[in-house]
Amino acid sequence: MADKRRQPRQTVCLSAVVSNDWGEQVSAEVHNLSLSGIAVVGGGELLAKIFPNFNRAAHVECAHVSVCIHLRAGLKASVQNKIVCYCQPGYVRRLSLDRFQVGLAFASIDADNLARLNEFLLGRNLEV
Repeated sequence: MADKRRQPRQTVCLSAVVSNDWGEQVSAEVHNLSLSGIAVVGGGELLAKIFPNFNRAAHVECAHVSVCIHLRAGLKASVQNKIVCYCQPGYVRRLSLDRFQVGLAFASIDADNLARLNEFLLGRNLEV
């Protein structure tokens, strides 16, 4: 499979809440992150609630989903501690019997959230 990433990704271990247009939400883990997309991991509920109509081979794509990424575990929920973006699914990969990785490309992210994301990723580069 050809790599279609527009930006280099960084491996992370963050939590997120993924929501669809109908208000259904599911928790997920963020395994990697870049300025153009994100990979989330979750169980069958992630696919059943959020991506029920995703079938790349048949060229069927579901609506955009909202992802709220929590940057620092244990901190009070605040604007500074999260990034909210709207994404289009790119791929689904089965990791085990009931565990899936979903690649998401950012469809829309406002300037404030993009600035927080950029600051977070730059800060991680300085730690290495």
